[in-house]
Amino acid sequence: LTAFFEHLPDERENMAFVVVQHLSPEHESRLAELLGEHTAMYVTQVSETTALQPGHVYVIPPDKNLSITDDELTPSEFEQPRTKRAPVDFFFRTLAETHGERAVGILLSGTGTGGTQGLGRIKERGGVTMVQDPDEAGYSGMARSAIAANLVDVVAPVAELAEQLADLYRRAARIDLPASPDDLSADGTRALHKIFVQLQSKTGHDFTHHKRASVLRRLHRRMQVVRAESLEGYLDHLHGHPDEVDTLFKDLLICVTSFFRDPEAFEALEKTVISQLFANKEATDEVRVWVPGCATGEEAYSIAMLLREYAATHTDQPELQVFASDIDEDALAFARQGRYPDSIEADVSDERLTRFFSREDGGYRVGSELRDVVLFARHNLLSDPPFSHLDLISCRNLLIYLKSDAQEQLFDLFHYALGPGGHLFLGASENAESASGRFTTTDKTFRLYRRRTVSSSERDRLPRLPLEHIEPAEDAPPQGDAEEDTVDTSFGALHQRLLEHYAPPSVVIDAENNVVHLSDHAGRYLQMPGGELSQNILDLAHPDLRVDLRTTIYRARQEGEPSESKAVPVTPDDDEDERCVRLVVRPPDGGGSGDDDDFLLVIFDERTDEHAASPETEPAPVAETDDASLVEDLQSELRDTRERLQATIEEYETSNEEMKASNEELQSINEELRSTTEELETSKEELQSMNEELMTVNEELENKNEELERANNDLHNLITSTRIATLFLDRRLHLARYTEAATDLFDVIGADVGRPVQHLTHRFHPDDLADDRLAADAQQVLDTLEPIEREVRAHPPENASSPDGDEERDEWFLMRVLPYRTTDEKIDGVVLTFVDITERRRAEQRLEALNETLEERVEERTDELRRRKARESALLRALPDPVLRISAEDVVEDVHVPEDADALPWPPGDLLGRPLREAFPERVAEALVEALHQTRETRQQVVTEVRLAGPEPPATVFEARLAPINGAVTVSLCDISQRRRLEREMLEAGDRKQREIAEDLHDELGQRLMGAHFLSRSLRRQLPDEQDEIAADLDEIAGEIDAASDYVRNLSRMLAAVDTQEGRGLGEALQHLAKRTEHAFDVTCTYERDGDERDGDERDGAEHVDDEQVATSLYRIAQEAVTNAVRHAGASQITLRCLANEKGLLLRIEDDGDGIEEDVAARADGLGLRTMQHRANLIGARLDVSPRENGRGTVVSCLLSRSRLQQDA
Repeated sequence: LTAFFEHLPDERENMAFVVVQHLSPEHESRLAELLGEHTAMYVTQVSETTALQPGHVYVIPPDKNLSITDDELTPSEFEQPRTKRAPVDFFFRTLAETHGERAVGILLSGTGTGGTQGLGRIKERGGVTMVQDPDEAGYSGMARSAIAANLVDVVAPVAELAEQLADLYRRAARIDLPASPDDLSADGTRALHKIFVQLQSKTGHDFTHHKRASVLRRLHRRMQVVRAESLEGYLDHLHGHPDEVDTLFKDLLICVTSFFRDPEAFEALEKTVISQLFANKEATDEVRVWVPGCATGEEAYSIAMLLREYAATHTDQPELQVFASDIDEDALAFARQGRYPDSIEADVSDERLTRFFSREDGGYRVGSELRDVVLFARHNLLSDPPFSHLDLISCRNLLIYLKSDAQEQLFDLFHYALGPGGHLFLGASENAESASGRFTTTDKTFRLYRRRTVSSSERDRLPRLPLEHIEPAEDAPPQGDAEEDTVDTSFGALHQRLLEHYAPPSVVIDAENNVVHLSDHAGRYLQMPGGELSQNILDLAHPDLRVDLRTTIYRARQEGEPSESKAVPVTPDDDEDERCVRLVVRPPDGGGSGDDDDFLLVIFDERTDEHAASPETEPAPVAETDDASLVEDLQSELRDTRERLQATIEEYETSNEEMKASNEELQSINEELRSTTEELETSKEELQSMNEELMTVNEELENKNEELERANNDLHNLITSTRIATLFLDRRLHLARYTEAATDLFDVIGADVGRPVQHLTHRFHPDDLADDRLAADAQQVLDTLEPIEREVRAHPPENASSPDGDEERDEWFLMRVLPYRTTDEKIDGVVLTFVDITERRRAEQRLEALNETLEERVEERTDELRRRKARESALLRALPDPVLRISAEDVVEDVHVPEDADALPWPPGDLLGRPLREAFPERVAEALVEALHQTRETRQQVVTEVRLAGPEPPATVFEARLAPINGAVTVSLCDISQRRRLEREMLEAGDRKQREIAEDLHDELGQRLMGAHFLSRSLRRQLPDEQDEIAADLDEIAGEIDAASDYVRNLSRMLAAVDTQEGRGLGEALQHLAKRTEHAFDVTCTYERDGDERDGDERDGAEHVDDEQVATSLYRIAQEAVTNAVRHAGASQITLRCLANEKGLLLRIEDDGDGIEEDVAARADGLGLRTMQHRANLIGARLDVSPRENGRGTVVSCLLSRSRLQQDA
């Protein structure tokens, strides 16, 4: 949708766009906002009645219907439930009705068949229809449905649809085609005639009988699509593109149909007509139906279903034959296949789908019971001879496209094709009122008509085919066997002449009192009045007979019995003698067809004067004329006149009442028709909405079906892969289903489904699972809903019939009996699973045997460990130092103390069995734990120093040697307090001596050098100017004295570099070291100050060192490392760092010199390396010398642990 608006050209400003989608009613729509980001047009969601404006995009709101009337969009509430809504079809329908040829319907991606009916309405009204290319659409259901229905003018990708829409707009303004056929120019008329000729020459069908307005609408659509601007231009396009003739032919044939279209009409057909088709039909007879213009066959199959259903209620069923014809070969091929999409479920009931259709992928196929009844044939109603002897013709929604003269001729053709009493079924917009002389109305509302029997002169009149060559057919000879007709006519004529000679004159009239046949001498009592020609007998009868004739006909129709009048004196025009005529009116005796009931026989019974006295008694003797007889005659005549008058009054009153009733009935019918029309419109909207909602539901069902299929596949693969034997039993404990693995344990096949579980044979051991035991367990689970789990034994397959079996080869299964629960937590049976645990059982047996062997080995190993522990204890007792044994959980397992009681500050009992962190002070415990972790990681001996403060000072310094032994760690504590005191005293003495030397150098030698410097300068000034050589020597001596003075000053500072008592800490000393190195050796040497990474302290890491001995040792290590880097490695850049972190205090010296090999660093062969290692050991630090990572230079690091630092503090 966004791509469509992005590709619209500038012509979009002249068009209005309405976007209709299925939106969720529970969520607010952001469609307008999203579309606004992809088009420059104004996009709005329609929330109230809105006037259409060009260059605007209007979006349907959620949970609303949208219609268009005139140039306004109106949202409205849905009147249908959510599952029956069809907003796309509803809007397309209102669009077609309002804008006709100016409407364009576009279907994009979507599922189901929504929009197809709406596109059909747009195409029917002359609009243009477009759909997205199904191969491009994400969901192609809607597009494919419209394409399959032949309702689409343009199929293209979205971007191309936008371009073609703009091109259609440009072409529409240029097309020169009047709306009315009368306004066609002479050239246009000639071009239209040639287009008809092209159609007839290519397809063989003549469209000159089609209404010109309808044809022009179709041509206008095709001209827009093919970009023709006039009929002449379109004719040229036809010449250059032969395929366009077929496209135009398809466009003129509007194949819009469905099963049971207009359900109320088909219901009326079923109730009123279908039963009459079977009247007086026997098993040897045939019910024949013709459906011309059948399109894709839905209407023909619908009527065939009605016939099949009614025939099933009769024992003697006549043969059924439905002829379905059309001129569209593609539509007929589709109908012959009888395969229809799932959408027919909305039109066909479930019962009919089950009976007459078979389910296939994506649709339904017509079954043989229905397919054998319908015969599809290519037939042109306007040119081919019709089918004959038909009981029913269903020609719906075809006549509305034909001219009135063609309709009249087709009514003649239908009348000819139908047998006596045959029925005609038309569409809602058609009627047979113009053919009332040939058809009577059975149901005006639903357009049901019945063939009327007419005179012999009209009965055999068949229009000449094709219709354009129509000629009068009255003189055409009757069809049939000529010789047989001649013989029948001769005897019939003789009989007729004899009856006419001896029988009284008579006339046959129809329901409207029109004369349809008269005898030879009946004309003497009929007169042809002046004016418009009439066949009504009341107009043609002799004036003396009209009053009595009207009364007699009325009585005969009212009573349904023969009616007679008294003798009426009449003087025929061809006879001077007066005659007395008694009128006798007789209805048919009922021996013919039901269609004869509307006819009457009127007999003119001629009487002589002597018979005129009374029609019921013998004539009396003629008396002499006197006053009495005259009075009697007058009184008799008066009585007759009064009777006739009374009969006339009754007839008038009855007719008046009938007219009133008819008027009321017509009014009622009119109201019903109006109400029915509204209901039909509502029903159509409901069906369309339901179809659209069904599409959505269908999509959801398809997704659920896919999920169910995936779940079934997963379940099938799960059961197959796990090979778990499973039986599913219903509530009667009968087998409902089983897995393939169950056939290995039970002798079951597909035919065993439904058998009781106790009837199934198996290969389980009778002691573990008898037949009745299995059923009893299943019944117990059904009763208690408590699962049962038990191990059962089965014989091997080859010994399944043996009662004893082979215990070593028996198989074991874990049987579980569970209730079968449905998704709604109902118990609908029992599930039995059998999991093969044979390997587990055998493994358990092997494990039991191994356990026995293992117990023996454990005893042996325990004895060995006991002996080893005894040896270890003896060895520990032999050691001179205290030894602790630390477990893997850092717990003191054992403590060995020599006989000297002062070896440890605490009694061994206070340490034994306690965690390391509880047994020792925090700082000591951390040092030991750190060493323990290092020992366990390296699996090597680790040496560290700890200081244990006892109850009384001084603290004891131990050298702790940690070694892994049998999963534990032994800690040997060697008291080195005395050695450390001696080493400290030696260092202190050395440092004191160095300070004394530094002071002597500074005070004595420095002063003497300073005096020598001043002396040399004084001698230099005293020399005369001519002694240049001596002056130069004195300058050289002064320079050497200055250099020696600087060296002495630096040497004195190096000897007394760190003095924590006077504020010269480690940091300041390292900084001076870096500066002196740069000054002395012309290299880059920097000291970088780093903060405390653990607690955020901003102090220099070196300032954490308060112990002067530790600070001095670290300084000497740094001094030695810098000296080695400058003198031996040739470094040009040296970096010193001293930082404090969570591990402790780290001194790091890094240079870019030649580097040092790893094996040399490890051996520490040089004097400098040994000196640094000794100083590190003295303060309990760890020294590491290694090459830099980039391969050039050396890194010297000295780490003093935090615990050691805190001990020193």
